[in-house]
Amino acid sequence: MVTVKHLKEIEMKKYLIYIILITFSAGLFSSCEEDYTSSLNLDADVKIQSFSVAGTEGEIDEANKTVTVTIESGSNIDLSNISPEIVLPAGAVITPAITSSMDFTNPVEFTIVNGDIYCQYTVTVSEKFYFAFLGEPANVSAMTILDDQKAAEWFLKKYPSAEYVSFSQVADGTVDLSKYNAVWYHSDQGTRPCWPDAQMLYGVADNSAIVSKLKTYYENGGNILLTNFAGSLVDELGIVSEAKYAPNNAFGDIEANPDSYNWGDWDLRWYGNPENPIAQGLNYKSDDPTKFIMLPNGVARRNRTNQYNVDDWTDYAVGGSTIEERVAYFETVNNCEVLVSNWNGMEINLVLWDKHDGKGAAIFIGSGTYDWYAENDVENTAGNREKLTSNCIAYLLAKSKE
Repeated sequence: MVTVKHLKEIEMKKYLIYIILITFSAGLFSSCEEDYTSSLNLDADVKIQSFSVAGTEGEIDEANKTVTVTIESGSNIDLSNISPEIVLPAGAVITPAITSSMDFTNPVEFTIVNGDIYCQYTVTVSEKFYFAFLGEPANVSAMTILDDQKAAEWFLKKYPSAEYVSFSQVADGTVDLSKYNAVWYHSDQGTRPCWPDAQMLYGVADNSAIVSKLKTYYENGGNILLTNFAGSLVDELGIVSEAKYAPNNAFGDIEANPDSYNWGDWDLRWYGNPENPIAQGLNYKSDDPTKFIMLPNGVARRNRTNQYNVDDWTDYAVGGSTIEERVAYFETVNNCEVLVSNWNGMEINLVLWDKHDGKGAAIFIGSGTYDWYAENDVENTAGNREKLTSNCIAYLLAKSKE
């Protein structure tokens, strides 16, 4: 029989056990705090103190753990074979190890360990190139032809080291073109009828000071991108041997046709070697991997065109009865390579003149699909206009290093 007395004794025993446990635990933890000493080294330094390539110091961003090294153009540095120099804190070890031949064609991630802590940095090495967008107005904001203005704005935003240069600066020598790895002249001539006024490039092609400076630049190895009506300069600059070998097919409207937004997708066809770097990264059509959309349905268009044509009425008809024969003849007489055409190859829309005899490389893009401004303000979402242009610029920049 359990009495009240027994219950009180049991409760008292439980209470004593609880007190003993609490006391023991307190003593145990007190002992741990007094006797335990960590062997971890958590005070070591893992910050990169300096990182340089060929005498150029990198910019260290501790907040984002990045290092950026920008080499001046003309150094002829090979990004796939770089010997960087790095200064680390005492005791720090870096992985991968720094060697005399490292590939920085893409950013490289390094891990630094010192003591028992580590840190990761992403290192980017690039070469600083100088580009120029050429135009008639004093500056981009003064441009009245919106197609030219949109192209210039895209260019200057995409390439932070790019500059806008007016032809007046070229003519009077205010700007020395020799500093640039490549220059781009885009002209839509939007206020002039396509034939023949727009092809004449009044104020540029008939200005001997401008033509002389551009021609000297090209003949001394400068690289040039000419798009749409700017392509008519190929004979003045000596890129082709005779005036008759300049673009021979111009047409289009000054204002967009009101129904043009509903004319479907307009595409171009890659005609040249598919391994050419200019062909890479374009959004090719799933039903024909040689074609890529330049103007998607919904975008208003004026079809302002300055291009080459090898039809029966042209000087290239003597090359043969087939389009392939005429294109081959075109390449021979113009010492060039045809890279892009229309759907059947009759119209030639992108031509490459590679470097030769000390001259630079030159590229011409001319097509009614190469529009930078849509009058109905619908965004061109195809992406191929920008990609084709940036590929051409990258090609010319690569040529500037040869």
